[in-house]
Parts: sequence; structure tokens; C-alpha cells
Amino acid sequence: MKKSKKLISKKLIMLAFVLSCIMAFSACASADNAEKPSASAETDETADAPVDNKETSEPAADGKVELPQFGDIEIPEDKVIKIAYLAQNETIQYCIAMSAALSNEAEKYGSQVELLLIDSRGQIPLQISQAEDAVVKGVDVVILHPNDQEASAPALDIVVNAGIPLVILNTSTVNVDISNSYIGVDDEEAGVMLAQLMSEVLGGKGTVNVMKGMLGDPANENRMTGLERELKNHPGLTVTSAQAADWDRGKAMSLTEDWISSDRDFDGIISMNDEMAISATLTLASANKSDVKVIGVDALDEALELIKAGKMYGTVFQNADAQGRGALNVAVAIAMGMNVQKIYTVPYEPVTIENVDDYMGRLNGE
Repeated sequence: MKKSKKLISKKLIMLAFVLSCIMAFSACASADNAEKPSASAETDETADAPVDNKETSEPAADGKVELPQFGDIEIPEDKVIKIAYLAQNETIQYCIAMSAALSNEAEKYGSQVELLLIDSRGQIPLQISQAEDAVVKGVDVVILHPNDQEASAPALDIVVNAGIPLVILNTSTVNVDISNSYIGVDDEEAGVMLAQLMSEVLGGKGTVNVMKGMLGDPANENRMTGLERELKNHPGLTVTSAQAADWDRGKAMSLTEDWISSDRDFDGIISMNDEMAISATLTLASANKSDVKVIGVDALDEALELIKAGKMYGTVFQNADAQGRGALNVAVAIAMGMNVQKIYTVPYEPVTIENVDDYMGRLNGE
């Protein structure tokens, strides 16, 4: 009996020792796992974490912007995405090029993307009314090219308050942050380039007239801000007149004629877009004033031809194709529940006779 008790006692001691070893090993393993999560745990956390949206998209080495592309987005066969594009003004060549890019990209999706192109013809009240119509039509996404940075703000409110995703294209507004995404340019950058190009051609010294676009238009106001800031770095340049021609060729011709007939000589004209710059260049030529240097914005093919012929000094390329196609794909991506960046910035590029051949046809995506 005593022998069996001793045997049991020894067995209990051994069992206690084994249990203590197991507990110690488990504690070590738990501590080690707390410090170094397993690969599967890391994968699960990464999958659940939201993707951080960058504030801007930097151009790749080839100059292209990292926007969503057709082919990156898969739409189920039975799904049709209805997108309303509220265009700014389809009488302006640049706007026409941008809407063409949107339409061409939409065609790649076949019948799975229905694009409604609605032109406000530069009329702010009409664009606001069109935003209301888009809501009534029950579109899946709205792409809006605003007419004015303040007056167009109600159009954004209408769409967002209706719970419809909104993509802002090319022109910012005071409430742009309520949109899902903005695809456009930094117009102040264009203004800076305009000042730099004019300083370059005039050797840093001369008198300049500035041809503004539509007052209140964000593109005009921001380009002017960039221009005025950069001119401070070129004290040899003096602005003798700054007047609006409303993006219009006819008004640009009249304004140029007024400048020619005035008593004040000028060495250059900085125009806030190519439509006006082209008109100014042709008006100067007819008055035998071709020595006056003209610079515009957009890189319209007609402007590029004038640059190539030595009749216009330069322009600043604004990539309508990248913005239009990008906006369409961002809209489709949003409709499919994909993450998109809050802001996509397409860079401006200066153009002179030295590189003009590289930009022929690029406005239209060639």
C-alpha cells in the first residue's frame, strides 16, 4: 500500500512538472505572437484597411498621369452605368476636345456605360437647372464642368444632396470638397508659365498687355493669380493694360485693335487662352505688328501652327484628353464602388517653337 502511494506521488510530481512546462511554453509563444503578428493576421488587417487617397497624382516618367484606365475596371455583364456630363460650353474648342475624350472613352465600355452630354452653353442658371434634371433622371454619377467658382456651387449641392456621386472636371469651385473627386489642372501653374515664357522672349524687360478670360471663371481668376505672383520675380516686365475678352475671338480682336490704336506701345500680349491669343495674333499681323509677342493657353492646333510659323511665340499645353478620359473612368470606378483619389492634378506644359512638333494633335489625344 505504501509502495503504491509513493508511485502515485511520483506520478503527480511528474505531471505537475509537465504541466508547468506546457504553460511556460504557451506563455512564451503568446508573447512572441503579440510582438510579431502572423502573416495571415497581417493579410487580414491590410484587406480591411481603407486605401489612403493621395491628394495629387504625379506624372509618371513618360509624363502621363496615373488616372484610372479602361481595362482596370470590370463591369458585370448585366449592369449599365448611366453618367450625366454637364458640360461648360461646347462652343469653345478646348471644351469640345474634352467632351470628345469623354465620349470616346465611354464608347470603350459599349452598352454598359450610357453617357448623357448636356451643354450649359456657358449659362450658370441653365447648368444649375441641368443638375436638377440629372437628379430627376436618376443617373448613377454626374460629371460636372462648372461655369463659375462661386455661382456654380449650387449645382454641386443639388447633386450631392440627392446622394448621387459627383466628379468635378477641369474647373474648381468654392465647395469642390463635397465632390467625390476632382480631375483637372492647377491654373495658377499656367499663370506662372505665362509670365516665365514672356520674360524669356523679351529678355526679362518690356511692356505687356494681359487679355483676361471671363471674369469670375475659376480658370481665369487662378491663372491671373499665378501670373501676378510670378511677375513679381520679373521686375523688368511692366503690365500696361489688363482687360477681359471673355474667351471670345471677336472680343479679343476688338480689344487688340483698341490696344493698337492707343498711344501706349506694348511688346507682348499674355492671353488666358488660345482662342483669344489666336485672334490677337491675326489682328496684330493685319496691322503689321507681328513683332509683338503673343502667348496663350491650351495648345490648340491652330495656335501650334502659328507658333510653328513664327507668328505666335508660345502657349501652355492643357491636356484635355487626359482630363476627359480620366473623368469618365473615375466616374465608372465610383459607380463600381472602387476607391478613387480625391484630387487628380494633370500638369501644364510650356510649348514654344523648340518643342511644338511634340504637341501637334495631342489636344485631341493623337
